[in-house]
Amino acid sequence: MTGALAIREAILPDDEPYFRRFIDGLQDFEFPMEPNRRRDATVAADYLAVLMDGVATKDGKIFVLADEAGTPVGWAVGMIEQDDVFVSDDWRTYGLIAELYIDPAARGQRGGTRLIAACEAHFRARGVTLSALGVLWGNDNARGLYGSLGYAPTSLRMRRRL
Repeated sequence: MTGALAIREAILPDDEPYFRRFIDGLQDFEFPMEPNRRRDATVAADYLAVLMDGVATKDGKIFVLADEAGTPVGWAVGMIEQDDVFVSDDWRTYGLIAELYIDPAARGQRGGTRLIAACEAHFRARGVTLSALGVLWGNDNARGLYGSLGYAPTSLRMRRRL
């Protein structure tokens, strides 16, 4: 894909079919790294409903990476979260980048960096000074990008099947 990519806010409900495609795309991308990912026909609609509720109730915003024609080729979803009560007050409120996905053909053009910057600007505008995101351990490219932007690991979740 060539041409300029632009960041814009979501246009609802027009962009929702793209969001469902992004969710399905991320599920497919992550499945080899994390076999618990649903890949059924309703996962995108189910998860989009959860995300839309979070955006509505947690001062969230959806940013779209669009091609020259305005067609969405990626997105990021940011919302304001509250950490657990055992976290000190000055660390408790944070901006969560809950979703980040870019179509394979649009990758490598700094779209991820720009989507993260848009979420961070949203957080700063609301007085939030801490940003967080999640990444699968096996996603080396994403871990590299996030690290280059100053994100650092804070914990490691471990599990085993019984």
